[in-house]
Amino acid sequence: MGVLGRRAFLQSAALAAAGTLAASACCSEALARRALARPPRLSDDVAPAALPPLTGAALAARKKTLFGIGYETWFVPAVGGGGWGNAEATPVLGHYSSLDPKVIRQHAQWIHDAGFNFILIDWSNNLGGNWTNGVAEGIIGATMRLLEEYTRLKRRPKFVLLLGLDNGEVNTPQFRLQMKRVEQEILAKPAYARLWQHFNGKPLLCIFPVPPAPYSNPDFTVRSMGAFHEITLNPGGAWSWVDRVAIVNGPMTPIFPFQGRSLRPWKAGPGWSPSQHPAMGVYASHPAGPAGALTSPPFTITERVITFNYSGTDYWVYAGLRFPDGKVPADQTIFVLRDASTGRVLRRAFPPGTPSFTMRQWDVVDLLGRRVVFEAHAASSTVLPYGGELGFGGLAFTRSEQITASVALGGNEAGGGGWLDWDAHLRCSGATLVRFLDGAFRYEPEVIFIQQWNEFASPDQYGVEGSNDIEPTVLRRLEGPHSDGWGYYYLDLVTKLVRQYRQGFRAPQVLLDTRYA
Repeated sequence: MGVLGRRAFLQSAALAAAGTLAASACCSEALARRALARPPRLSDDVAPAALPPLTGAALAARKKTLFGIGYETWFVPAVGGGGWGNAEATPVLGHYSSLDPKVIRQHAQWIHDAGFNFILIDWSNNLGGNWTNGVAEGIIGATMRLLEEYTRLKRRPKFVLLLGLDNGEVNTPQFRLQMKRVEQEILAKPAYARLWQHFNGKPLLCIFPVPPAPYSNPDFTVRSMGAFHEITLNPGGAWSWVDRVAIVNGPMTPIFPFQGRSLRPWKAGPGWSPSQHPAMGVYASHPAGPAGALTSPPFTITERVITFNYSGTDYWVYAGLRFPDGKVPADQTIFVLRDASTGRVLRRAFPPGTPSFTMRQWDVVDLLGRRVVFEAHAASSTVLPYGGELGFGGLAFTRSEQITASVALGGNEAGGGGWLDWDAHLRCSGATLVRFLDGAFRYEPEVIFIQQWNEFASPDQYGVEGSNDIEPTVLRRLEGPHSDGWGYYYLDLVTKLVRQYRQGFRAPQVLLDTRYA
């Protein structure tokens, strides 16, 4: 469900929607029956954790965490071929229609039984160019059919909507029309309103992408939802639907923000001066010159995560150089967190190796209550002969509100096979998902979002290895990268991981079957 991929898919679908195209019905009865004839689940024969499971208040907080999963309702006539023209695998329910009650019921049962609290229904492509071509109406109509069916079910998740902006803007006439429909056709109907997942006391509403100005509505808890916050710098604590690592998203509390156009109250050594950034405002920069340190006043760690934005390159890391005895050079560019009393280095990070700002997060769960100082050390121009600038800004505590765990990040396909993009992370038999959820187990966010249930659309989901769909699929060839599906493997894996989180496991403990892609 990549930013460009989603757009590319629906733009191409919109061209086909000009004609009258019928969605494919459910596949043969034999395929549909396979949904019930499932293979054995993943075994539970995993050694117990080295650390005892969480108990008491900690376990109670775990049980309150909401699990959500991305869900598509775009397998409808308005989308060319019903959306199945280039799916990476075939669901056990066949090339279904999102309007089919049997499919809606089976999906609801699977998702509920896996431990999910809600599905995030994707309307993010239904404004702008797609508003008038029938695609939006098809997606919205299928959503209404789903809600109607959910009112009859006991085993089903709740729902959240992921809206799209009108060409990147809120409060346009089309956006207001969309919100009016949401309020009148869903929120105002008690049977549907009861199905809406609440967060902070109100129905949760997500908006993609992050708007230039925050959108608020007194009837909802609104969260902007972006992607790849490592490079977008998590503006305003927006949530994410996909990331390369387990990034914590949530409200951010600045730690000694720079005052006015100066670096006060920080202590600035040689070479450091204030600069202006369009997104961050004032930040600290250090062009090539004499070595110098930028040091914060002491502060107490009150949240599980410290976030900061930084840019630049350290020559010793860039060149792979170290002194013969293995010591790191004293004249080095580095960011450190020190104990305010002893001076002991508690965390460290090297520059990201780019002139563009990147977001970095430190896990400080074990340092809660500790008094510390933050330091940014810039090496001298003799170490940075190429004259690159070091930048630093945006030090903040981030509340552990939301984390996204992706099954895979396929990126874009390269010619002749393979992956081109820097964001490509393959399924690796579930190792990618486990790596993401390991962070969620530690940070214990209020919402864990798993990406995703059923996109089945190129260019994002063009191959089994790079797909992040988990809906059960037909599996004829179990040959790793040459597989044509994954069966129930990923549904069972997610079910087990959600259960372990709820039970208080300190970290995921699963045996991965490397026969699967």
